[in-house]
Amino acid sequence: MSLHKGKKFFRTIILILIWLLFAVPALLLVTIKAPITQNYFISIFENWWQDNLHAKFEIGQIKFNTFTNIELLDVYMYDQHDSILFGFPYVKVKIKNIDPFSKPFSMDFKDALLEQPYMNMRTYKGDSLLNINYISQYFSKNKSKEKSTPKITIRNLKIIDGTIKYIDDNFPAYDSTFNYKTMVFEDLNLWITDFKMTDNININVKIHELSTNEKYGMQLKHLDCDFTINNNYFSMNNAHLSTPNSYLNADLIFRYNSFNSFKSFVDSVEMNMYFRPSDLSFVDISFFAPEVRGVYVPIKLYGSLN
Repeated sequence: MSLHKGKKFFRTIILILIWLLFAVPALLLVTIKAPITQNYFISIFENWWQDNLHAKFEIGQIKFNTFTNIELLDVYMYDQHDSILFGFPYVKVKIKNIDPFSKPFSMDFKDALLEQPYMNMRTYKGDSLLNINYISQYFSKNKSKEKSTPKITIRNLKIIDGTIKYIDDNFPAYDSTFNYKTMVFEDLNLWITDFKMTDNININVKIHELSTNEKYGMQLKHLDCDFTINNNYFSMNNAHLSTPNSYLNADLIFRYNSFNSFKSFVDSVEMNMYFRPSDLSFVDISFFAPEVRGVYVPIKLYGSLN
C-alpha cells in the first residue's frame, strides 16, 4: 500500500470513528425524544405499577433534553381509594449517575426542581394505616436478608409552591385551631443541598430555606439547619427559625424507638434542645395551645431544655 493510499485509509477510519462517536448518540437521543418511544416507556411503567400495586400511576409526558437532563410533566400517583397521593405537575432533573447493579442501588442527581408538588397523606374512615402504606408493604414483602435501602444523593433541590396534607378521617376536624390529625401546609418553598440517603433510612441534608403557611394561620417565614433523620432520632443543628412573631436559634434533637413513637409523642419521644439567645411569642404557642391565646408576654430563651 502506497503512502498516499495509507493516509487516505487512515483518514477514512478517523471519519468513521468520529461519525460513530457523535452520530450514534445523536440518533439514540432523537429516538428516545420521539413521542412514540416516550409513550412506550410511559405505558410500560404505568402498567407495571397498576398490575403490581393495584393503583393508578399517570405520567403526562417525558422530555429528554439530553440523556441526563430530563423533564416530567403531570406525574400523578394514586392511592388505592383512587385519590391522588402524590402529584408533580412539573419535574426537572439532571442526572449525574445511576448504578442499578450496585449494592445498594445508587442514584446521584446533580439538580432537581419540583414545581407545585402535592402530597395527600390520609387515613380513611375505618382504616388504621395511612394511604401511603400500600407502597411500603409491596416493597417490603418477600425481602431478602441482603436487601438494603437505595443510596440516593441530590446535590441541589428546589421545591416551589408545594402543598402537603395529612388528614385522619377517624377524628373530627376543628375549624379554628391547629389539629395534629388534620394538617395542611401550603405555599411550601424549599431549597436544600447535599441530600444523602444511605442504608437504614439514614438521611442527611443541608436546608438553606424552608417556608410555608399552615391553613389555620401558622406561618413559617424561614428555616435553615443541618438536618438528620433515621430510625432512632432526628436532629436540626444550627437551626435558625423565624415566624412573624418569633425567632429561634437552636440545636434540637428528638429521640424515639421507632417512627410509631410519634403516635404518642408526649410519652414516647425524648426531646433535647439547646437555645442560643432566642425570642418565642405566645402568639405562635397559641396555634398549638389555644388556651394561651391573648397572652402577649415575651419569652426569652437561652440554655438547655430537656
